[in-house]
Amino acid sequence: MPVKFRTLNIYAIFDIQGDITYEVAQNLERSAVENIPQGFSNVVINMENVPSIDSSSLGVLLRISVKLAQKGITLFLMGLNAQIKGMIKIAGTQGYFRFIPDEASLMKIQTKKELDEFLAGDSE
Repeated sequence: MPVKFRTLNIYAIFDIQGDITYEVAQNLERSAVENIPQGFSNVVINMENVPSIDSSSLGVLLRISVKLAQKGITLFLMGLNAQIKGMIKIAGTQGYFRFIPDEASLMKIQTKKELDEFLAGDSE
């Protein structure tokens, strides 16, 4: 299976191996939209091991982003290569996604969020 699911702290992560075809993208859509465990408001599609994506699959990723946003869930695309970044930019769809270079950067976001919440709670 080219898509594996795992959780890491506040993130529901889908690790993808290989090219994202339309079939893979549709399976990802079903999983990412319907099967996110309760309490997770951040979904990460890890594309570090994805060499390419076709345009129909990009459309499916866009649809995933919109559906998750309607549920109050943020979608991150992680580890994109230059070709995929370029394709997203050419399609003009970059505004629908949040981008993160790697898992270490993802953890920095979480740490900052925890600190902000702690400090906000401390001022009451």
